[in-house]
Amino acid sequence: MWLILTLILLLAGCLLAWFLQKRAPRLRKALLICMAICILAVGAGTAACWNPPEYQDLTPDYAVLLGGGEKDGQPAASTENRLFLALGYLEAMPDVMLIVTGGDPNGNGVTEAEVMASWLRDHGADMDRILSEDRANDTLENLKFSKALAESRGLQTDSILILTSDYHQTRAQFLARQLGQEASGLACETPFLSHLAASVREAYSFVKAIWQTR
Repeated sequence: MWLILTLILLLAGCLLAWFLQKRAPRLRKALLICMAICILAVGAGTAACWNPPEYQDLTPDYAVLLGGGEKDGQPAASTENRLFLALGYLEAMPDVMLIVTGGDPNGNGVTEAEVMASWLRDHGADMDRILSEDRANDTLENLKFSKALAESRGLQTDSILILTSDYHQTRAQFLARQLGQEASGLACETPFLSHLAASVREAYSFVKAIWQTR
């Protein structure tokens, strides 16, 4: 949606600039400058989200699996990709606790955390190593509430491993560092077109993230 909206706004700006070419040249110049700044900002944000930080080999205090949506009580495609990633990580790192985090932002009556925990249980995960955080409605809340949950269970929270999609890693790690944590991540790959659209959306979401942590 954000990719389409960006293209529509760009087209509208070009049409307006053409309309103002002879009627208001100074206004047209200002419009073109604003468009150029916006294109550069969105382009830079998209590029940053397209290439997430490289994985750092650290043993975290705990790991967090960020939800990517659910539909009719089942994980969305992006969420299921993250769940397979988490399942492999649980097998590879038997001593690390995992927090699945996600509330019910759309008011569907079921939380993302509940859906993810159920999926992991059905796929043989050790549920004694999994905690559920079911109040968060955005990425900052995912990380903030998960940190509070980890602390309430006596876990250290200096370092965190974030499991999410590739396009989501840059913003998620940025937010974790704003919470004072050393952050690293494991990412699942996203198909090209979905990755492009999501990276454009992430560029806008990064503005929200900066505003939230100012």
